Amino acid sequence: MASKSDTVVKLFIKPSTVKNTPNTIPGACPICQEWFMALYCLSKDFQKFEFTAELVTELPSTDWIKTSLSKPPGILILKGTAPNDDDLTGLVYDSLDVFLEIWECQGFLPPKRCPEQGVAEKAFLNLYGNFNAFLRDSSKETSLLKALNTLNKYLEEKQTKFLLGDHLSYADCTLIPKLHHLKIAAEAYKGFTIPLDYIYVWRYLKNAYKTSAFDESQPFDEDIVFMYQHKASCPAKFNPQCRDLHQTKTVPKEAYEGEADDE
Repeated sequence: MASKSDTVVKLFIKPSTVKNTPNTIPGACPICQEWFMALYCLSKDFQKFEFTAELVTELPSTDWIKTSLSKPPGILILKGTAPNDDDLTGLVYDSLDVFLEIWECQGFLPPKRCPEQGVAEKAFLNLYGNFNAFLRDSSKETSLLKALNTLNKYLEEKQTKFLLGDHLSYADCTLIPKLHHLKIAAEAYKGFTIPLDYIYVWRYLKNAYKTSAFDESQPFDEDIVFMYQHKASCPAKFNPQCRDLHQTKTVPKEAYEGEADDE
């Protein structure tokens, strides 16, 4: 069986689109961040492979010439073997589900292989769609609040840091980027803040912000706001191309109340 150092994986993700952004900071694409977080967990927590990320607007045609994929995200295995010793060198993946199935890691199998993932995903199934609808039409706030309430109830019942337990899972890697976008963009365009009534959502964000997987992949707030400028029905409170760059991770103090301090 190959060791971690024998397998090297490269993830191609989109770069920032705001001015004067360091070329080491990923852009705001939530799918790219989902892929980054998942691969980061498999590399760091499960020690499955070495992992690097490259910021590109187009995928290298030499690697993807036999596929229809041209835009990131995409995965290229530079060298190495699967746990069953199949040679993976040079293979490319345009499906995160297919890639994750190779490694058989607990919490990182797609819903068809892990029913718990499917149950967790139902808890936020409509959240991102309702958020986008709210940006276009403020009358959709009720639907957004309903989706947040569904997620809050699920997290209250679980009483864990994350969707499946106290460690990140595939479902978390899907939800966290979208929930962070909601927090940043809804406030910038609509003055909307996640209500404190949904304290379990806030605690979930607090825990997400403490993870290295999020920290290493967090886009600038300005990138997130810029991403939705053509979707929102009104201008943002600020021009994302004309202010200093920020990476916000603030949560209300109430998210810490009644909980033991984290190690």
